[in-house]
Amino acid sequence: MSDDYVLEIVEISEGEIVLRTRHDHKTLLTMKFSSDVLEYLDNRYLDVAKVMLNAGMQAATGVDEAEASLFIGRRLH
Repeated sequence: MSDDYVLEIVEISEGEIVLRTRHDHKTLLTMKFSSDVLEYLDNRYLDVAKVMLNAGMQAATGVDEAEASLFIGRRLH
């Protein structure tokens, strides 16, 4: 699969996550969790973000979870 069609999830700061294209790093979506949510989730917000993005891909494209994972390469740092 060409990197042109691969998306990655990247944490750009604590509680702020972006979905971007792998080939040119174009940001497609930004997700920011409030400090209250970060505390409530006990820093499991990255897992929540991954589930939300996979569910969105599945709903938008009709693909199953395994297929959605092919398009979203998880690069969290």
